[in-house]
Amino acid sequence: MKPDFPPQGAEVSSTGVHYRVWAPKVSAMTVEILGADGRLARAIPLAPCSRQYFHGLDPTGVAGDLYKFRLNGPRAFPILRPAPAKSPR
Repeated sequence: MKPDFPPQGAEVSSTGVHYRVWAPKVSAMTVEILGADGRLARAIPLAPCSRQYFHGLDPTGVAGDLYKFRLNGPRAFPILRPAPAKSPR
């Protein structure tokens, strides 16, 4: 039987962009959304949830936003990723 794992990364919906990441050894997680100039536009703290996942919603997020996950506070190494290009149908 295959385990049931929720989707990870960025997921565009009608309410914004939902972020979810599995991070079992992380104490805090934030997603930072970058503006067109590459500077920080907004930061969304992700809440811990079941099975060692963190999740959160950016209600102003849109498809194509650049984002990075920041682990364990402001000095942590960021991971830069683009949001999905397609909006839900």
